[in-house]
Parts: sequence; structure tokens; C-alpha cells
Amino acid sequence: MAAGTRARVSWFVAIALSLPLLGRAVAVPPAPVASSALRGSLVSVETTCGVPDSYPSTHGPTEALCPFCRWCCKCNANDSMDCEHSLVSPDKYGGPKGVVVFCDKCHKCTKCPAFNDMAACPRGNCCDNDMKHQPPFNATWGSGEYR
Repeated sequence: MAAGTRARVSWFVAIALSLPLLGRAVAVPPAPVASSALRGSLVSVETTCGVPDSYPSTHGPTEALCPFCRWCCKCNANDSMDCEHSLVSPDKYGGPKGVVVFCDKCHKCTKCPAFNDMAACPRGNCCDNDMKHQPPFNATWGSGEYR
């Protein structure tokens, strides 16, 4: 990495780390583009909702099934009598028949802007264990997932 680029990156990191201390919004210049030597080593951020449609249900729910994760005990703040402990049958809640959603795979449904609705997936998170799930009413804060 060139010395000028290293200096810009150091300046950017120093500003970014001090932002919480400032208590107010600060304009920060965009990060420099990585050189071709670094591009292959950059980590990508997962921004998908669910798994691709071609994957089996054991890999996780597809995007269309992510809202059913809200019925899982791990994905809401309801009590033990108002949630599913290991799997959800979407047809029980008005969804398609013949498929299941495995609750232990619902962590793949936390970035679902298409379902951003307080009665479905608050803030696009279909596995938010801080919020109660009580459709058709909006989610409210709870005391965390049932354990």
C-alpha cells in the first residue's frame, strides 16, 4: 500500500474511532479504494434475506419464508406457550403447505427490508428476539427470547 494511501486510511480510522466520543454527526470522507492487491482479501458483508430458492430447507428459510421465523421462540420475545420451539409449519399460519422452517436456521433472516413492518419483521429483522410477535398488531418490546 502506498504511503499516501496508508496515511488516508489511518486518518479515516482515527476519525471513525473518535465519532462515538464527539456526540454529534461529523462528515467523514469516503474510504479510499483498495488497491488491486487488496481487493481479493476484502470481506463481503451479508445483505441477503434467507437462502437462495435452490437450497434445501435444511440450509435455512428462503426469503419468502423468513417472516415465519417470527413464530420461533428464538426469534421473538413471546412466552413459551406462544411460540414454536424447533420448527414452524407455515401452513399453520396462512403460508404455503408442505414446507417447514427450522428455527435454528432463522439467523439468516435478520436483513429482510422487504418485510419491514412492525407486525411482521420489525426493522426488517425476521428474527428479533427483543420484540414480541403478536400479529396483526405491531410488535412491542419484550424481555428477550424464551429459554
